[in-house]
Amino acid sequence: WHEMIGQQLGSAYVRVAERAMGLIKIVAFVRVQHALSISNVETSCVATGVLGIGRNKGGVALALHLRRVRLCFVCVHLAAHQDKVLQRNADARAILKQLRLGSAHFNVPTQFHTVWFGDLNYRIDGFSYDEVIEKIQSRQLQPLLQEDQLRKEMAGQRAFGGFKDLLGSRSATLFLPTYKLAVANSAAAICPHPQRTNSVRLFSRADPNAGEAGHHHHHHIG
Repeated sequence: WHEMIGQQLGSAYVRVAERAMGLIKIVAFVRVQHALSISNVETSCVATGVLGIGRNKGGVALALHLRRVRLCFVCVHLAAHQDKVLQRNADARAILKQLRLGSAHFNVPTQFHTVWFGDLNYRIDGFSYDEVIEKIQSRQLQPLLQEDQLRKEMAGQRAFGGFKDLLGSRSATLFLPTYKLAVANSAAAICPHPQRTNSVRLFSRADPNAGEAGHHHHHHIG
């Protein structure tokens, strides 16, 4: 799979590292001219599926130093279903706590500029399935954003504390909510289950210690 991505990117890029846990995968490529600036590459994974160990849910992560800037990318697939908000929050906390990257004495966001992405599986409340689809198609996105589970959990400091949406207000138009399709008789039809929408999200938290100052701090403790 990573070889296919590399073929699409072409010879201007080289692969740094990859990690997979079941169908949850992450790979990092860098432009050739920056390859020698990459160091301290690490990967880790955390399973949060059935019984807390199922590999169908969880996260895979890749950390590296780009010159003196420390970066970490976390690709996740959190718990599904409309009513599993608390489980999604718990999964995200478990992934962040259990990732083994950098120093064991500090959590990941303290050491790295950390980016989350993937299928976070948070849904939209307050609307029927048909209403959600209608608003997506007519680009009436503000009412949907107000009922976005993830935005509400972040606003209430119940999930992803200290992180922010890298795209800000643009995320609503660049990444529209997604929904499932059922294929029947070779024709695509919308599944008749309401509120089955989610969004692929991108978040970042840059701790003040994660840049050059963090480099010196990490050297001191390591």
